[in-house]
Amino acid sequence: MAQQQPTAQLQMKPSLRALLIGAAVIAAPQMASASLSYDLTTISFNSAGSGTSYPTLSFAKFDTAGGAHTLTGVSLDWVVNSGISSATVTNESAGAVTIDRIDFTRTFSAMLGTDSLLYDLTGKQKSVSPAVVLNHGDSRNVTTFSFNQATSNDTYTSSLAAYLGVGNVNITLSNSITATPDITAGGGQTVSWLTTVTGSSNGTLGVTYSYELTPVPEPGSLLALGCLIGSGACLRLRRRA
Repeated sequence: MAQQQPTAQLQMKPSLRALLIGAAVIAAPQMASASLSYDLTTISFNSAGSGTSYPTLSFAKFDTAGGAHTLTGVSLDWVVNSGISSATVTNESAGAVTIDRIDFTRTFSAMLGTDSLLYDLTGKQKSVSPAVVLNHGDSRNVTTFSFNQATSNDTYTSSLAAYLGVGNVNITLSNSITATPDITAGGGQTVSWLTTVTGSSNGTLGVTYSYELTPVPEPGSLLALGCLIGSGACLRLRRRA
């Protein structure tokens, strides 16, 4: 009988190995089968006067629900409207010049922190007013007009750390509207002019967080794991006996 014990010991090892493999399979975390998402309240913004002064846009960072949710993407949905309420070009050249048209350029951008450009928009619209001759000191005025509405929807799936944690995400907006006259001057004189523009930009920002459920062992898997480990312990005790 003493010589049969090593043979029995060799037969027990594969059984114990199979139990442990089964336990590892059952305890594997269950992955979420689909991506989930939720929208934050739409944020409105407005800039009046020179069109360059904005409050900082703020919205809540992603809630991980105590680690149960994993952020996979952030979508930013922009709608931007811009226009001027008045613009003036004054001839400061020594003699008369002809202003054929005025090009108005809107530049709007959104920054996350100091180095992450989220949105960059440049739009140009030319004045449709007829050409006009201006003597030194004379001005040409342009009345109200609007740029075409701009929209953009961008989704970010990397560098998501800025959207995690406690508190708010802060986005800094920058906007400017400039006027550049197209001038014809006679006599080879140096052209000089002064422009003033009063305008504004406004719009909305929608934020959508995409996420998945963080993989965790299911309660049933944990129970099965406990049973298998217990069975393995019993086999070891029987082997030693």
